[in-house]
Amino acid sequence: MKEIRITVIQFEGKLAEREIPSFRGAVMAYADNDSLYHNHTEDAGFQFRYPLIQYKILDGMPAIVGIDAGALSLESLFPLGDSFEWQIGPRTRHFTVRQKCPGYFLADEKAVGDHFRYSLHKWMPFNRENFRVWEQTQGLAKKVALLDAILCGNILSLYKAFGVFFEREVHAKILDLEQFSVTYKGVKMIAFDTVIETDIALPEHLGIGKGVSHGFGVVERIITL
Repeated sequence: MKEIRITVIQFEGKLAEREIPSFRGAVMAYADNDSLYHNHTEDAGFQFRYPLIQYKILDGMPAIVGIDAGALSLESLFPLGDSFEWQIGPRTRHFTVRQKCPGYFLADEKAVGDHFRYSLHKWMPFNRENFRVWEQTQGLAKKVALLDAILCGNILSLYKAFGVFFEREVHAKILDLEQFSVTYKGVKMIAFDTVIETDIALPEHLGIGKGVSHGFGVVERIITL
């Protein structure tokens, strides 16, 4: 069991989802290219770690979400009410820190018996290998079973990034699914809006799958009555 600090900074200002990469670049420049704000090394290499700072649209507002060291950095860098002029594409935009929400998520690998429902927005589950398997899989039931397995792997990878590992089997399944195309780093890819059910809690507003630092795979809790 581990307590994870998660801070959400939401801005007043207009931003479309397709503009998140430009927004990310502007924030990175404002943060003096601090490595917390991107996944690149000083020698232009790539850090293979779960992004500690992620850029999204939450409740219709531009947002940055930080985890642990990323959360602390956001809290220091973005005081409530501060305003910024950032270049987004061809235009300069005005952004003001509207909400600053620090909190904690309890990553408990031993919790059992609960069933949680979440939506995943623009979830990109495929790497090159499992996309090849997806293309070769025949029948909707088998394709959904493949996605269920990838989903479980994504959840385990998230907890691994927290330094939390499971000795028991983790269960997760897709309840609803909508497929569409997105462009990520100039490449057209398959993404899904999904409703899932799992027997472990997930942290809201973080992402799972590919492209989480760019607003893909955003987790939101669904409250069932």
